[in-house]
Amino acid sequence: MPLLGKSGRNLLYGNRSILDDLSETLLNIFWNIPTEDFEKFYILLWSIWSDRKHVLHVGATRSGDSLAAFANSFLDEYHAASGCLEIKPVPILGGIPKWKPHFPSLIKLNSDASI
Repeated sequence: MPLLGKSGRNLLYGNRSILDDLSETLLNIFWNIPTEDFEKFYILLWSIWSDRKHVLHVGATRSGDSLAAFANSFLDEYHAASGCLEIKPVPILGGIPKWKPHFPSLIKLNSDASI
């Protein structure tokens, strides 16, 4: 049985899905657009994601214009702040430490605070 989307279209093309094609297309776009445009797009995605969380937890949403204005303002503030910073590389004495696994009796658990 074919995997159908809401529109009734088959979501699989042979062994490839629409999502595979979308991933390839987005990666090609991201590698070929100017850095400034990529930053704007990324910050806009982040603000949409943040707004989604806000809707889930608070119930209020912002307009698209408001999200775009926030993204532009955030990016402008970031560029202004990063222009003020002077980042100096820190020399590492003895090289980069090699990764060592934890003791077998320990369990490391990473989690995301948002639910």
